[in-house]
Amino acid sequence: MNYYFYDAMREIKDIVDLANQTFPESAKFQPSDPINIIFENGYRTNKGSAYYGSGRLGKSEPEIVIADEAITETKPEIFRESIMKHSILHEWLHYNFGKYAEHRPGTYKGHYGYNKEFYISYKEGICLLFGDF
Repeated sequence: MNYYFYDAMREIKDIVDLANQTFPESAKFQPSDPINIIFENGYRTNKGSAYYGSGRLGKSEPEIVIADEAITETKPEIFRESIMKHSILHEWLHYNFGKYAEHRPGTYKGHYGYNKEFYISYKEGICLLFGDF
């Protein structure tokens, strides 16, 4: 999983460097502080990955938890590289929103459904897009 994270950081740095060439006044890429990425067999099975600002056990350390997904008939390839990378980047952006953009948590019914509060759709939608880069 660390490979996916560092590979993604290199890709993001390349994108930001290209933007800096076009817009020299734009902010330079700053790597984030390290964050624990947790994957445990059987943990959060089929509940989805998550970012925990105070850690999954209520510690002060933020963590990204990548859910264990059971293979089903409709989801036969859960751990493809693209899915793992998407999950890590999606949750990592939530981490950075929390640190730098005064992101506030909130509940939602799903990533692709209607949310009453605009900021919920924005925070999830931008993380979905980012995860797909």
